[in-house]
Amino acid sequence: TRDDVIIGGAVEQDSFTIKASAKAFQILSSNLYSNPLGSMIREISTNAYDAHVMSGKADEPFEIKLPNKMDPTFRVRDYGPGLSPTEIKTIYTTFFESTKTDSNDAVGCLGLGSKSPFGVTDSFTVTSYHAGVKTVYSAFLNDQRIPTIAKFHSEESNEHSGIAIEVAIRESDWMYFEDEVKHQLQYFKVKPKISGNSNFQWKQEPEYLLSGPNWKLNDSLYHGLSCTIIQGQVAYPLEPRAMGSAIEGFKANYLFKLDLIIEVPIGTVNVAPSREALSYDDHTVSNLLDIFLKIETEIKEEIQKKIDSEECSWNARLTLDEIRRKIFGHSDLYDLNNIKWKGIDISSTVIGLEQDAVDALISFNLVNGRFVRSNQRPVSYTHLTLPT
Repeated sequence: TRDDVIIGGAVEQDSFTIKASAKAFQILSSNLYSNPLGSMIREISTNAYDAHVMSGKADEPFEIKLPNKMDPTFRVRDYGPGLSPTEIKTIYTTFFESTKTDSNDAVGCLGLGSKSPFGVTDSFTVTSYHAGVKTVYSAFLNDQRIPTIAKFHSEESNEHSGIAIEVAIRESDWMYFEDEVKHQLQYFKVKPKISGNSNFQWKQEPEYLLSGPNWKLNDSLYHGLSCTIIQGQVAYPLEPRAMGSAIEGFKANYLFKLDLIIEVPIGTVNVAPSREALSYDDHTVSNLLDIFLKIETEIKEEIQKKIDSEECSWNARLTLDEIRRKIFGHSDLYDLNNIKWKGIDISSTVIGLEQDAVDALISFNLVNGRFVRSNQRPVSYTHLTLPT
């Protein structure tokens, strides 16, 4: 926990402030993201999703148009409530101001994501459909490189309410959009409708080795060793070293090395302003450690379920061995001793076979006119009679 602040004896206090300057706006927009293009896709899309949540349309997809030769713009259109002219002036254009600050249902709340296109371009178009009126704005960096918005057109409209964001994309970046959309939005439960690329297909969800109420475990031998935290449909890579001394002696720290995908409710973890990483404060670290302890128990339960479902002890041993190899390679990261199948300990790597079973593996083959004895290793061992 953080140290208490002692201010006894102070005769005067003043708050720090932020000066509205081109440099400050640059840090909070174009310099905020390590991956500006991918972050723009993620931020505008999460805003679109949040707009649908606000309108009770969480199960309905918003729309994304990818840039192409016919139309080089990237466009996101939601069907939420839209924004009034006053909201455009007082909320949309204000850093750290948001309509979602006090909501646990919305992904965003910092008021930074709507400015993310400035990481890719100097200007973009915002069209608001609100209360039967369509209003077109241009957001741009003025001569002093300060973000500015200008109203260009307003007219009555019978189109559905919502917001459309359009960003002109240079041709050299078109090729990255398909992969970035798939990567940034892969955990969205309702995928947006995609146009602008007739070949676009969402990645198929893999078959997971094990899964629980809020987690899924990939085959770590082939997917790499890393944990991913999903909050508000956005993926955050886990950085165990950033948790500091809190994980010293933590008995479930081996889980950090697995390819676990863990979904947590909004508010469980705090995130960096860029929303590219977690913020490892006391709240976040404490909640994560509690989650991993719970998952440790659930993984053992899921392994036992797989073992119990096998028809014989040999198949149970093969299943246990497969889990050991696929999750942990051949290391000792995880204690899988004392695993039983119908009361039989199958965790040992050494087993005994009755002589009849051994004899079943011996055969004689005719080679150049002579019978040669060989020990056969059949594809399936399930016919062997193992000791009980």
